[in-house]
Amino acid sequence: MLTSYSMYKKLKRHIVLLFGALAISLTMSCNDRQAITKLDPPENSNIVFIGNTFAERLQYNNYFETMLYQSFPERNLKVRNLAWSADEITLRPRPLGFGTLDDHLQQQKADIIFAFFGLNEAFKGLDSVSNFKEDLHAFLSHLTTQSYNGRNSPQVILVSPIAHEALGGFLPDPKAQNINLEAYSKEMKKVASELDIPFIDLFTPTKNLMDASDSLTTNGIHLNEKGYLKVSEIMASALDFPVASWKEDQASQLLRAAVAKKNQHFFYRVKAQNGEYIYGRRKGLSGGQGMDDES
Repeated sequence: MLTSYSMYKKLKRHIVLLFGALAISLTMSCNDRQAITKLDPPENSNIVFIGNTFAERLQYNNYFETMLYQSFPERNLKVRNLAWSADEITLRPRPLGFGTLDDHLQQQKADIIFAFFGLNEAFKGLDSVSNFKEDLHAFLSHLTTQSYNGRNSPQVILVSPIAHEALGGFLPDPKAQNINLEAYSKEMKKVASELDIPFIDLFTPTKNLMDASDSLTTNGIHLNEKGYLKVSEIMASALDFPVASWKEDQASQLLRAAVAKKNQHFFYRVKAQNGEYIYGRRKGLSGGQGMDDES
């Protein structure tokens, strides 16, 4: 009888521990779950992407933009990509005469701004995360107090960097950098909360995807086409798009091709290879006159 009672107590203790662990697991899962912030762009909204290489390549791997148009087909949305490879919050070099970011956001009459930063800055390590947070807060505060469309301040949506994927070979082990990226992403979330703007965490879901799937990047930090498709669905879901998953049908392919052509023409205009002759020191020259003075 004593033995049976001892076994009962031991079994009861195991059940309590099991349910306790399950409760902790569920709590952690809920905390890690992506926050959903519904994006409902008004008709004729001007939507602008700014940020680093990840953002610049959204114009080519344009699943997210295509799902945006599919989600709001009657809104007459205009999307423009002003991102620039290697851009940081405080480091955005441009050709002479190109104009400031404010100039271009005003030119595009930005109503909604997607800001993609944090990847490059995270390479500076944990010692610089507090400086990054201050710079980010100041940068986003500036954006949210402007009136680029001449009527009201823009809605800003902050997006974290993706995780660093382990591809092996001669590429670096991403363990240390992922610690940095996670820390920077957490600070980005805090800044977004302080400024009451939407935040999309890409670090956590991409880290999970990279641990469980085929390669999503070309070199560990830059997404391949499959990676952009997956991340685009994550962003669309986080913003509660009516169309948040990619359908490989003819209509989607045709729309995506049209979006790519539109992006190509805008890229040629805003980031022309011969920009020195368009907005730089040589824009007033004719037939190469004065070239010796400029060299």
